Amino acid sequence: DNYFSPNNDGNKDFLFIEHKDINKDAKWDLEIRYNGSPVFRKHYDGKPDMALKWDGKNEDGKLLPDGKYEYMIRAFDKAGNRWETRIPDIIIDTKVPTVKAVAGDNYFSPNNDGIKDTITVEQQVSKEADWTGEIINEQGETVRSFSWQKTPPNLMKWDGKDNSGKVLPDAKYTYRIKGTDRAGNKTEQVLATLIIKNKKPEVETVVREMYFSPNQDG
Repeated sequence: DNYFSPNNDGNKDFLFIEHKDINKDAKWDLEIRYNGSPVFRKHYDGKPDMALKWDGKNEDGKLLPDGKYEYMIRAFDKAGNRWETRIPDIIIDTKVPTVKAVAGDNYFSPNNDGIKDTITVEQQVSKEADWTGEIINEQGETVRSFSWQKTPPNLMKWDGKDNSGKVLPDAKYTYRIKGTDRAGNKTEQVLATLIIKNKKPEVETVVREMYFSPNQDG
């Protein structure tokens, strides 16, 4: 994958380019270009390294901006033969995906009575990524999970069931969403507290006197 994020988070901080079938009897020039101008160069009088490990910095050690770069490698042998190849569309992307979400009414009762059997979370994300949604119980256990590629649905509906299809007990649950984009940037956010309440209100009535006379005699 030509996407990477040199932001020192330990995930895809470097771009690795392998060099195969290298002729050692040649001079080699390696360049990374941005908008047609070289920003990183290496020269070899002989066989170059088997792979280039690039940290997204220029020759002065300064981190380069997000954008599209091109890798070019050229060779000149003793007989005057020339060879060149390019890898376009190398992408530096250090922007972390963001997500906004809200649940209108966070109470619902998944009891198949046709009234508030599901709950809906509205969610919007800033960019394409691999997204995972999780419903977490009060013990910190993930009881329901969802996964989406590129973008999650704008409306996430939950029917109050766990991953096995069983309706969960009355309690408070947390909705969490996590995303990882192509460059390895990650985000994780807790967005809403969802409350299952299937137990119906109970009331005890007692009639103290079975007979009465509403005749205003006091």
